[in-house]
Amino acid sequence: MIKRIAFNTDESAAEWYNKRFSDFGVFETTKKYNSLMLEWLEVKEKTEKKLLDVGCGGGFFLKQAEKFLKCFGVDFSLEALIQAKKNCNADLILASASSLPFKDRSFDFVSCLGSLEHFIEMEKALNEMQRVLKNKGKANFYVPNSNFILFKLNKATYFQPNERLASLNEWRKLLEKFFVVEKDFKHTHNSLGRLIPKNLTYSFSFICSKK
Repeated sequence: MIKRIAFNTDESAAEWYNKRFSDFGVFETTKKYNSLMLEWLEVKEKTEKKLLDVGCGGGFFLKQAEKFLKCFGVDFSLEALIQAKKNCNADLILASASSLPFKDRSFDFVSCLGSLEHFIEMEKALNEMQRVLKNKGKANFYVPNSNFILFKLNKATYFQPNERLASLNEWRKLLEKFFVVEKDFKHTHNSLGRLIPKNLTYSFSFICSKK
């Protein structure tokens, strides 16, 4: 696993993100990407089930997810939530991923898309996410691949201050401490992605269930 850690507290990291988002806006995801993340969770129709997006950022995934589910978003950046409020109607909560303000087994789905690798306390956050996931619920973790060629060159995704890059097996080993990994998918941002071997792809999406 490649590690690049600048901040050791949520407070200092949140301060960086607040300024970054205020100056340049939040990181945006496409409708195609958001739909794919739901597809891999097997969300296909509107229900009363609940989803929690941890590290929700500007709420672009939540905007798509709320067409099907009752949605909640958590982020430790107030500026991210201010901007997310403009993009979605989900319930938004200012909180750390390592201390989620929800009861055990509250959600049918948990998503953490492009955020886990930036958390101060990854394992504590994973433990919290499995805690709030229902017994028959599913989680989607989208994480970067350390073997992707561009990451080998600059070792950064959007040059964020705290970052970890890992291989398929390294991510799986970490997630299996807290979840049952049911499936893993490769993902790239261009049409040639289907030609790239899974171990060299841009990112992985792990679909997990509660142990």
